[in-house]
Amino acid sequence: MDFLRQCCDGKRFPPLPPPDAQGLSRLALERQLLLHVLADPQPSAPEQDDIFVYVALANFVGSAAETREALFWQLGAWNLPGGLPAGIRLGVERSSSLVWQSQRLVVDTLDERRFDATLQIFIATALERQAALQDILSNSAPPQGGGNLQADDAMLLFRSGGFRV
Repeated sequence: MDFLRQCCDGKRFPPLPPPDAQGLSRLALERQLLLHVLADPQPSAPEQDDIFVYVALANFVGSAAETREALFWQLGAWNLPGGLPAGIRLGVERSSSLVWQSQRLVVDTLDERRFDATLQIFIATALERQAALQDILSNSAPPQGGGNLQADDAMLLFRSGGFRV
């Protein structure tokens, strides 16, 4: 939660640590993130709040390298490759101050051009909604649970410069 709030604030973060004893590399972190987000896990019940990775991704514009380092540094703190918290998804949350009603971002994992184009639009939208995102974060529950991902079998969609606006 604090990490995502800070991403909205544009604050600086520690650099990504070196691979751990399990050999977890930056590449593996990227794979894990994308595989989890795009795996279409069971959607949350309507009354539940999700924490959305797109809040962090929004800051890829302007300080891409710094934010990327921060994002994967935080994922490392969640002890990958055991999994990511089940509540983390890409999407936009309902908000009474906006007219959003649990919209979800769905991308085709086999079509990288479509993936990039969708993310470009989505990040641009997120950047326009900084105040709303702050409000959403303040009302989100902390992540719980975890995934069970096989990073070596994942299609790597997260490439250097993959998020372009």
